[in-house]
Amino acid sequence: MRTTKSCRAAGMALGILLATSACASTSHGIAVLDSETSTQPAPDVIQSNEQFTADSARYLGEIEGYSYFAARPASGGDHEACLIQVDSASEGWMSGCSTIRSDKVVELSGGVPQQEVALVSDDPSTDTLEEAGWEQRAENLWQRSN
Repeated sequence: MRTTKSCRAAGMALGILLATSACASTSHGIAVLDSETSTQPAPDVIQSNEQFTADSARYLGEIEGYSYFAARPASGGDHEACLIQVDSASEGWMSGCSTIRSDKVVELSGGVPQQEVALVSDDPSTDTLEEAGWEQRAENLWQRSN
């Protein structure tokens, strides 16, 4: 009887351990941040900014006169990312940073016309994003217009 209880307890512990490790192995990432170079250089105002890890900005694409870059925050780790919006005409910019925990990592909203743009992790649940009104504009870059 004692052996059966010990085996059952060990089996439950093993089941919990496997379930926990399965959850931990499900991670979101942004591969472009691990690439050697950007397909388009980031403006000097971004490259020299101490908010971002040096040389980490990677070009994502352009939407309605704004260029978008992903970067690593200087104070964050490999599980954090920033979305940077640069006005192509004035080089004015804004950004947001967050931990990479789900499909939609960082969302920026504003501009004229009003729009929302999001940095999205690799291989997102496209159905969920599209049902919420998001449209993919480039790899890791989605937009929702109001």
